[in-house]
Amino acid sequence: MYTVLVTGSRGKTGRAVLDALKDHPGFRLIGASSKPADASQVRLDWGDKATWATALSGVDALYLVKPTDNLTDPAAPDVGDKVRAFLATSRSLKRVVLLSEIGASGRDESLDERRVERAVEESGTEWTILQPNWFMQNFSDASFYLPAVKSGGTISVPTAGKPTSFIDTRDIADVVATALARGGHGQRTYTLTGPEAYTWSDALAMISEAGGRRVTYVDIALEDFLTNPKITALPEKVRAHYRGVYDLLSSDAAGAVTGHVEAVLGRPARGFKAFVEENAALWRA
Repeated sequence: MYTVLVTGSRGKTGRAVLDALKDHPGFRLIGASSKPADASQVRLDWGDKATWATALSGVDALYLVKPTDNLTDPAAPDVGDKVRAFLATSRSLKRVVLLSEIGASGRDESLDERRVERAVEESGTEWTILQPNWFMQNFSDASFYLPAVKSGGTISVPTAGKPTSFIDTRDIADVVATALARGGHGQRTYTLTGPEAYTWSDALAMISEAGGRRVTYVDIALEDFLTNPKITALPEKVRAHYRGVYDLLSSDAAGAVTGHVEAVLGRPARGFKAFVEENAALWRA
């Protein structure tokens, strides 16, 4: 029996990874959460090292979503060092798939994304790093843009009018499952995108038509976004992260279509139009 630990198991990608791995026989799946919902989950608290060894006990493969407690607590230990120590806790771990971010490889080595990637790359395991673009599911998630879509509200994101090759989280999950279940993906970094790119204005026009409510898109200038009092009140590390994210989103790189999903899965990535059709009833409700 091959034991897989899925961190962030209650998040958008974690839930999808658990669903995708159910199709692979011979796997024992364990979801990790700071607040386990049932016996199928194990407690993993990034701030409590006592939970690390228990969570990793007997684990062969790991889906890793980086901890984010240091984004709100400047006193929290360095996230790269934390991940490095976490991985070193295991004596059985053979394979790691890390959820990173599009463009992370080109960011400063001092930023969290690169520090976590480095920790994984130097872990001594077979690793695969995934750098996905913006999730389609952000538009259907109650903690992101769903309230604005359902109410016909406004979404303000700095993109400089550049298109984005949105990715379906189920495709991310299928790539994770394939990388964890099969060989041939070790020591590789994949940039995961959808099969086409749309400007946010066009994307929200499609969503507005499907949902029956006009959602207004405001392409706010990056510097105006970063100097908003809500942003300036955040720790410097968070502001630096936002700048990296939105610098890329406002560049041609955000619209790149890599084909890595198709290369790994042997099928095309799910398209944005299909996602819109699938969620029309949710947005109309």
